[in-house]
Amino acid sequence: MTYQSLHVFKMKTHADPKTVQEEYENRLWSETTFLTSFKPYLMKKNTPSSKNYPLFFKVTKKMMLSGERLRQNSKRIFELTTDLPEMAQLEFFHDQIVEEIKSTNDIEGVRSTREDIGHALHSDWKSDVRLASTVQLYMDILNQDYPVVESLEDIRFLYDHLLKGEVQREDDVDGKLFRSGAVHIVSHHSNKVVHYAPAGEERIQKRLNNWLRFMKDEKIPSLFRVIIGHFMFENIHPFYDGNGRLGRYLLSVALAKELDVVTAVSLSQAILKNRSTYYNAFAVTGDVENRGEATFFVLKLLHIIEDWQDELIEALKQKHEELRYFTDWQVG
Repeated sequence: MTYQSLHVFKMKTHADPKTVQEEYENRLWSETTFLTSFKPYLMKKNTPSSKNYPLFFKVTKKMMLSGERLRQNSKRIFELTTDLPEMAQLEFFHDQIVEEIKSTNDIEGVRSTREDIGHALHSDWKSDVRLASTVQLYMDILNQDYPVVESLEDIRFLYDHLLKGEVQREDDVDGKLFRSGAVHIVSHHSNKVVHYAPAGEERIQKRLNNWLRFMKDEKIPSLFRVIIGHFMFENIHPFYDGNGRLGRYLLSVALAKELDVVTAVSLSQAILKNRSTYYNAFAVTGDVENRGEATFFVLKLLHIIEDWQDELIEALKQKHEELRYFTDWQVG
């Protein structure tokens, strides 16, 4: 049976408030539930909700199996990439970087071309070439030279370098490290407000410190933790612009440590292909009717990543076939 959000449970079963409360408590206090101290900003339709609940997720059988498949797929991707000749491997990696940066920009409606990114790929990251520092940060993931993300200053450092030259002046940070004013997110499809983020830098810093502690919490299964962390970061929305791109980059860094670098640096390609599912996962988790449950969010992102890994494996197999054909042709 498909795992249902509390809102769907209420609608489909015509449950009364008492039954919904019982179902919520059963999920919240289940042996397989992980409860966080993070209380997300929730929405009631298109307005902020006055109610708050702690974020939690329940580990389901489907979630466990999906996590296992991701790790198996990751091992296969690693084998297929390392078996490629060095030049073919480098070409494949560079192709993923170009497509990843274009995809993460496309998700946000930011124009960039493959030519722009390819030019940046062969430029000094300290240069003024557009996206050069962005490319370098993704190359760091490929080279397993992972950035340090242990302080608020580290988050700001990554923001400045990932979004160098990409943020309009009116969206510049106006606090010490983060924004100080209010911000809300409008859906590109419905043109309705889908999220109101916390206002005030002090409040943002407090929530980000909570996020930093959560991301190091070894009592929570690591793969699920990094996915939940992605929701938390986007819910905080610490900047006026660039939160989605930075949030996906941070998720890529975390996934590289859990899975493989190819899966990690092609994450936005998977999300772009499943953009409506991705945004729906945020909307469901941010709906006050679901009382802070993020189980649905984890399940949806695991599914997006798993499907994408299948495509990566097929693409790598095809690359091996092409190389074998070329080698046989040369020998013949």
